[in-house]
Amino acid sequence: MPLPGTLAAEIAALRTAVRSIDLMNAAYQGRNATASLQNLRTWIKHDEAIEHALAVVQQRCDELEDEINDAGLSGLQGDPEIERARQKALAAIGELEEQLASARPSQQAVISGIGW
Repeated sequence: MPLPGTLAAEIAALRTAVRSIDLMNAAYQGRNATASLQNLRTWIKHDEAIEHALAVVQQRCDELEDEINDAGLSGLQGDPEIERARQKALAAIGELEEQLASARPSQQAVISGIGW
């Protein structure tokens, strides 16, 4: 079952941030990823598995941003550590997406008219 549009849009935004992050935009894309995770927290009722998946995605995105910043200019040439961190972040987003398939809308989502 596909995710509701609101949740799917946040997952797409997370993937875009992770795929496009580099030294020149690391802080900006890191904030975008954090904002998408916060939006998901706003729109869904949480259970333990979803909360864990959200935390893992945040951790992996933070690790990717750290790898990029640590590599500095040499990271612009395609650093294998950065690519490993990127793949870990994308895998965590995929696991979050699976968890969100069973998510229920929060009261705020229902009140805002975006419940499913």
